[in-house]
Amino acid sequence: MGNGMIAGIPLTGQASDPTSPSQRIYYNLTVPAGATRLVVTTSGGTGDADLRVKRGAVPQLFVNDGASATAGNSESITINNPVAGEWFISLSGSSYVGVTVLATITAPLAITTHPQSQVAIATSNVTFTVAASGSGLTYQWRKGVVNIGGATSATLTLNTVTRADNGLYSVFVTSGGSSTTSSDATLRVIVPQQLTTQRGGGGQFQLLFTDPDNTAATDLTRFEVHHTTNFIGASTVWVTNSGNFTLSNGKILFDDTGSTGVARRFYRVIER
Repeated sequence: MGNGMIAGIPLTGQASDPTSPSQRIYYNLTVPAGATRLVVTTSGGTGDADLRVKRGAVPQLFVNDGASATAGNSESITINNPVAGEWFISLSGSSYVGVTVLATITAPLAITTHPQSQVAIATSNVTFTVAASGSGLTYQWRKGVVNIGGATSATLTLNTVTRADNGLYSVFVTSGGSSTTSSDATLRVIVPQQLTTQRGGGGQFQLLFTDPDNTAATDLTRFEVHHTTNFIGASTVWVTNSGNFTLSNGKILFDDTGSTGVARRFYRVIER
């Protein structure tokens, strides 16, 4: 019920219905826990608008938690230590036009939802989000300890991620003279590998793999090589190999020492 409001964002151009001047306009607003003050004001325009608020139900003429009904459109209601939850605001009066309604909430700064760690496939888009309580919030996202240019909203979107985007992400949040930093969120980007095979000096198979841009990952512990001699699709039984990795000419080399004398093997690479 009512038109949704967001604290700190004015609703402009509010007007009574000329065909039903006694009709009221209702708004609803969520007040977070810990808020110390709720202020609702009207301003501007012409006519005579009256303002009322109530928690949990639409305010009535004589049943409300606050009312302001002076001549004109400059109305103001202050609720100290408002109870958390949904609050309703009503605007009524005769023939008012161009009125601005604004609700502001004073609350202690606190991060209520921290950004979460993610694992993403290369070339996909990744979004981190943060939620905080407080008034006049500002945001600055960081990778490690370095600010990210232009990343000053409650969300951070990284487009077409690559392995270079791996790292720790956090956001610095301010409210007035207070500030706090979120916990770190880890981004790991997994890159599909390009595979080639060759025979080693002992007759064993050797598997070479790299990122599509011909660069090799530096953390070899994240890789597993699986092999089979009988590839039959989804029901294939794979054998896991998690060692024998080295870097060779910019590629990761897996030396399959158990393949000497084997006519063929199928391989796949898994990055964890």
